[in-house]
Amino acid sequence: GFLITSLVMARIETGSFSLVDFFERRASRLLPALVAMLLAVAGTGFIMLTPRELVLLGEDLTATALFGMNFQGWATAGYFGQEASTRVLLHAWSLGVEEQFYLVFPAGLWLAWIALRRFGQARARGLILAAVAMMMAGSLWLQQFLVNWPSSAAFYLLPPRMWELGTGALLALLAARGLVRQSHSAAMASAIAIVGLALIVWPTMTYDKGTIFPGLTAVPPVLGAAMLIWAGTATPGNLVSRMLSIRPMVGIGLVSYSLYLWHWPVLAFARLWTGRPLELVEAAGLAALSIALAALSWRLVEQPLRRRGPRARVGRRLAIALLACIPVIAIGQLFVWSNGLPGRAGDAIL
Repeated sequence: GFLITSLVMARIETGSFSLVDFFERRASRLLPALVAMLLAVAGTGFIMLTPRELVLLGEDLTATALFGMNFQGWATAGYFGQEASTRVLLHAWSLGVEEQFYLVFPAGLWLAWIALRRFGQARARGLILAAVAMMMAGSLWLQQFLVNWPSSAAFYLLPPRMWELGTGALLALLAARGLVRQSHSAAMASAIAIVGLALIVWPTMTYDKGTIFPGLTAVPPVLGAAMLIWAGTATPGNLVSRMLSIRPMVGIGLVSYSLYLWHWPVLAFARLWTGRPLELVEAAGLAALSIALAALSWRLVEQPLRRRGPRARVGRRLAIALLACIPVIAIGQLFVWSNGLPGRAGDAIL
């Protein structure tokens, strides 16, 4: 939310913003590594999964390639059930939320700026900031309201999740207006950053399957992330920022998207293979394997396909990126329509 809003508003205010260019940049960032992972998952699933499991994978492949895995997760299962631990693409729900955010939020900022700029830039910025703050309040209320319902809408859908992304957006808008000023006290910035980091770490240590989440329980990690971003913006040399800037942390940050894509399929396939919960040593080994796959994906897929030549044709690149999803959708539908390709194995194995 912070990064995208910062980039988009800077271009909107200078008159250089283009939705097509924005979508092309996001597609170039997200789709190549995603498609590579999905094809690898489809091939592995073809070998490993039972017909019933392959049908579910086919549905999830299609939903992920159509940027709607969060809808699929909402419609078919919870996030913390037993089946969820072996559902290979369940993690892609959050990518669906992110992609849907990219579809609506930058366009909303752009249209709001066009409508409000006649009042002057300063007032337009203030009105947009107020609108984002109201959106955040309404979204958090909706999330807290829905989290008590038996469905998982509060977890999977964009409207109740919007306030979390909006927190970063609000911080970016405040920074653009000069309301987030550089701190002359490194000690204060370090203290705020330490508290922010604690607000992220504390839930990971204390929340469990019995915790009602999201809703108000999502406030501490979101607030912690906002405090970290503020501290890094106001005083880049603060203690926590220096810690997060060491080479291993930066390396994990570079491959973090590919690591996000690969870690869950690796763990889910391993659970399916063993038929039991993973031992700590096994999980650690699989985490190392995930990091290795992420590094390869970053080096061989992400980096080469993100480079734009000076004559890059934006519309063509966007079309190619979207067309790359079609084989994934076709494979997914093949798995579904064939009832999981039961002819792959004999009756005894089935």
